[in-house]
Amino acid sequence: MAIVCGTCDTAVVRNDRKPPHDIDITATIDALSDRVRRGRMRFVSGDVPLEDMLDLAYSELRYTIVSFLRCEDCGRMRFWGLCIRGAPVYKVVEDSAPHQWTWESVPPREAWSRRG
Repeated sequence: MAIVCGTCDTAVVRNDRKPPHDIDITATIDALSDRVRRGRMRFVSGDVPLEDMLDLAYSELRYTIVSFLRCEDCGRMRFWGLCIRGAPVYKVVEDSAPHQWTWESVPPREAWSRRG
């Protein structure tokens, strides 16, 4: 039986849709961001900061937007990914995953950011 981590296993917020579309993206980003701010999880790498993932997705200038986070409580590496034409993904990955990811350049912020 797998051990459930109260930090990273509980970060995903569900909605009333059917899997795999049952993740509330905004609420999950807020939950992950809160865990990072409180030092419970650490942002390892990503296309953009967690708080910018939705703006980049809405721009449709990138097909996928990803983040890798480490849980400071259980030590596992997490992949959090958005796809403009598919379901979000939140899963445990190997520690080497951020280094093995094929990173692509992100369009200039002024082309997609809704922040001033």
